[in-house]
Amino acid sequence: MYNGMVYIYALVDSRDDRVRYIGRTVNPEKRLRKHINELEFDTHKNRWIKKLLSLNLKPYMIIIQCVEETIWREREKFWIGKCKELGFSLTNGSLGGDGFGSGKDHPHCGERSHVSKLKEYEVFQIVDLYQNKIYSMGKIGNLYNVTEPVIRGIVHRRLWKHLKIKSLKSTYINFRQKLSKWDAQCILDNKLLNRTQLSKKYNISVTNVSQIINRKRWKHLKTEVSMSNRILGNRKLSDRDVQYIIDNKLLSRKKMSVMFGVSCQTIDRIINRKTWKHLTPNIKQGI
Repeated sequence: MYNGMVYIYALVDSRDDRVRYIGRTVNPEKRLRKHINELEFDTHKNRWIKKLLSLNLKPYMIIIQCVEETIWREREKFWIGKCKELGFSLTNGSLGGDGFGSGKDHPHCGERSHVSKLKEYEVFQIVDLYQNKIYSMGKIGNLYNVTEPVIRGIVHRRLWKHLKIKSLKSTYINFRQKLSKWDAQCILDNKLLNRTQLSKKYNISVTNVSQIINRKRWKHLKTEVSMSNRILGNRKLSDRDVQYIIDNKLLSRKKMSVMFGVSCQTIDRIINRKTWKHLTPNIKQGI
């Protein structure tokens, strides 16, 4: 828990016990883990830590001073200068006092960093491409000339955390999608074709057709069912279907029962105005 105190620390090379980095933190254990695990950027400090890791070694941390939050900048600058006077080869990229955590006010935050290859708008594009499963992380990295760990850090919100990236509904085209919204709606409302015929018509598998009909895919689409039908339970017919049955003058009742997947008795009851009484015959269509 944060107690209002700031720790000035040193990272020490475990090979020769020489100080290589001065920093500040409010949580020393967490900060040391981040130094060792988050090595996406090509900085002097990261190259040094990678070299140690390749030798199965790790840097260790020493707490130099514990100070109040109001004076940590001054003390960090002091200790960086002191270590340089003592002949330590530090990997710090600045003279100290310029750290503001991972917030947007950091002077080296985001595209202001001298090691950043990306712009903010490119970060939004990367998240969008990944969320919509258009490309893999490796392919996205090749597109933007960065490594796969950088892409992973962005999409998992370890890098560029200052940007407010929402779950985006992409405007990009999903090239793997074979169906349009209209096609899926037609499959959902279909009363004539069986699932095998639908799969051949839309060039998709029978499994995909079944998942659409069973509401496992394209769940945001609504079926053509009126509120009056929903109150009465599971209806196979929509208002539009029943209106067609009432106004029909060409097809026999048996053909209409096959066409709409209901019994001949149901067709009789509709035509004889025993059910669906709220619908009225369309005189113009009946002529």
